[in-house]
Amino acid sequence: MKIKQLLFSLPLLLLIFLALMILLSHVTVLTLENIYTGKKYFLNIVSDGTRLSYNFLHSYDKDRVVEEFVVEDSMLKPVKVVYSSDTYDYRELRYKCTVKMENGKIILYVKDNVKFKSIIYQVAYLAPQKLTVNINGKIYRYYLQWFGKCGEAVKLEIEEIPYILFLMLKRC
Repeated sequence: MKIKQLLFSLPLLLLIFLALMILLSHVTVLTLENIYTGKKYFLNIVSDGTRLSYNFLHSYDKDRVVEEFVVEDSMLKPVKVVYSSDTYDYRELRYKCTVKMENGKIILYVKDNVKFKSIIYQVAYLAPQKLTVNINGKIYRYYLQWFGKCGEAVKLEIEEIPYILFLMLKRC
């Protein structure tokens, strides 16, 4: 009888141990925090190669701008900026880049090895700002207006957190 209990208990203890190891392991997560309210949203588990794009309407040019990033070493690395007009900003001065014209758009291919731990955006008054996250071909879309009122600042960041915390706090 004791041998049967022992044989049953060992696999059960092993399963509990493995479950705890998985739940307590750390994952790399894309977070978005409203700086004004302190509310933080856990968006997606990310890894090297995850692609993000931030699409917004430029307030002066009244034209769309798309900034593209890739996750590298748990940081946001800019890789491309697409826009139509340089009437106000000279975006090509922001990064070392190759500038090309394609289909009436100015495209900056970033050559810098610059990376950001976080990026702060302001929730716009004029038009929705879309954050698109591409994880192995699966697309997730978020609008900054979901996370704050017009004029509030939000911080996009890559963080390491316990997996169990992500499961408890992720945005559905």
